[in-house]
Amino acid sequence: MGRVPAWVYVLLFFATFFIALSVFTVLFGLGVLKPSWFDFVSSLFTVERKVVVTKTFTETVTRTVTVSPAFPREFGEVVFSRTYIIRDFTSGREYVAAVSIPASMYFNYRLYKKHEPMTLSTRINYVKNLVEPDNQVVRVIANDLWGLANGDPELYAVFVLQLLHQMVYRKATYAKYPVETLVEWSGDCDNLAVLAASILEAKGVDTVLVMVKTEEGYHVMLGIHLPFEPKLPGKYGRSKILYFTTATNPSRKYYAAEATWKFGVNPFDPHYTGTLLGDSLWKTFKIVKVIDV
Repeated sequence: MGRVPAWVYVLLFFATFFIALSVFTVLFGLGVLKPSWFDFVSSLFTVERKVVVTKTFTETVTRTVTVSPAFPREFGEVVFSRTYIIRDFTSGREYVAAVSIPASMYFNYRLYKKHEPMTLSTRINYVKNLVEPDNQVVRVIANDLWGLANGDPELYAVFVLQLLHQMVYRKATYAKYPVETLVEWSGDCDNLAVLAASILEAKGVDTVLVMVKTEEGYHVMLGIHLPFEPKLPGKYGRSKILYFTTATNPSRKYYAAEATWKFGVNPFDPHYTGTLLGDSLWKTFKIVKVIDV
């Protein structure tokens, strides 16, 4: 009997392999066979788990997410820290403040909240839903600034503007939540205005968002109500104090405030237009809409 050629063995091997694979595929498709090694191989690439993340400020969030196997264990340890300066030019004191934002909170907004591309003129109707005065991080900032201002609502509002003016102005195609703007330390005019409104409203300072049309296009400003006329503008050379009113309450004044800032200009010098309430950086503009948040 002659020797069997090697190619016959190779042919038999592949034939057996493909027959076994076909049987396996049929059984797996019918649900009869679910080999554990298949799940194991899948887990080497991604794993879908129920993750319970206990965040700073004692808030617990449960989400089902697809992550790498090692990520959930470290997720609760990651925080974003943001440091900013507050200068009280009425007393000459300067403070350095910091806030920590849990990564879990940021990614909850970034990954699970709806972000639809919109033009500024369209999303102005949507941004009031993003103002969150009760957010834990927002309240921490509000408490810090309120304490530094000794409860003076005008100085408190100026400190909020100082915080915003240290951020980078960057155009966005969608509206952002306050936590997103804080972590990314940048935003469009409406993103920054939403953050400011959230911090102001956290201490009961009535605020509106004001869309205007300037020589450069649409822009969002703030209107901040005080129980008195702002005192600081007169002390620092302002001859006019700009304010807005609403159709529902025309006698209630909301003093203009600018959420954005020009790079390279000192945001702490009260002699610069835009640092105080009642200021406007625009020579002319037309009010398009006033939105009470």
